[in-house]
Amino acid sequence: MAALRFRPDLRVLVLALCAIPLCFGLGLWQLDRKAEKEALLDADRQTRLLAPIPLEGMNRMAVAGLPSGRQVRLRGRYSDDRVVLLDNRVHEGRVGYEVLMRFTLTDGRSVVVNRGWTPAGMDRQDLPSPAAPAGELAIAGVVYRPPGAPLLLGENLSSDGGWPRLAQVVSLPAFEALWGVELLPVRVRLMARAPGALVTDWPVVAVPPERHLGYAVQWFGLAAALLVLILYSGFAHRGSR
Repeated sequence: MAALRFRPDLRVLVLALCAIPLCFGLGLWQLDRKAEKEALLDADRQTRLLAPIPLEGMNRMAVAGLPSGRQVRLRGRYSDDRVVLLDNRVHEGRVGYEVLMRFTLTDGRSVVVNRGWTPAGMDRQDLPSPAAPAGELAIAGVVYRPPGAPLLLGENLSSDGGWPRLAQVVSLPAFEALWGVELLPVRVRLMARAPGALVTDWPVVAVPPERHLGYAVQWFGLAAALLVLILYSGFAHRGSR
């Protein structure tokens, strides 16, 4: 019976008892993130089933209330060649940019349109500027609203005075100052077959729910391993002491 006496190593016990609740809590957090991502994907699927709505003539407050993923139609023209490139965008392991342009609707108002991804060249000084179709166009896209405030390190817009300009994040006030126009409070990502579209396989979520489940299993597994370590340190070799 003496061999079964539980006398764990105090250092192991303290370390494990501190770490187990942390690991368990992180596992629960990952399960919450999984549920959030599933809700976002489900909401996106439901939103995309709705018929596209035209932005022309829609009042500013209604535009501001459009949810992310809502399909919209726009009629107008790409305004000019003053392109803004959203920097450090990766697609299938390649670094590139997302191409942002001002699109002027037939009612005279302007909106930021993201034409999609384009690859970076060998030289960072040689920036791409894919040509946009000219004339009046009908394009289709989806509303995009980022899930949180973007993280900005340093200056947002490049200030060399030339075009295209580099941007780290999309800031409507900064773009209004840059382009000299008032913009509708929305960003539109082009759909695949829209005129002027580039690479447009937009992910709804950056990390899929399945990966969060995998992370949760890892954290719960680590908590279980620490519990086993406590038991092992408490019972191992006690009979020889």
